[in-house]
Amino acid sequence: MQYGEIIASVLTAVLLACMLAISLFMSARPLWPEPRVRMVILMPVDALTTASLRTGDYPNLPKTFDINMAQPRPERH
Repeated sequence: MQYGEIIASVLTAVLLACMLAISLFMSARPLWPEPRVRMVILMPVDALTTASLRTGDYPNLPKTFDINMAQPRPERH
């Protein structure tokens, strides 16, 4: 190979890399999707209403649950 061919090949590779970078910047999107995490929010625990003592095979759970203590699920955008 002659020096002119080597220089032409290197410039062609640089030009191709620049065109690829420009097309990626123009699309403004990553090549792979970003991971999405779903957050779970736990309510504060009231020890008196949620206490459970084992007196057999079944736990001693409260008879009622105050739904007003639970926070609503956040809306999706």
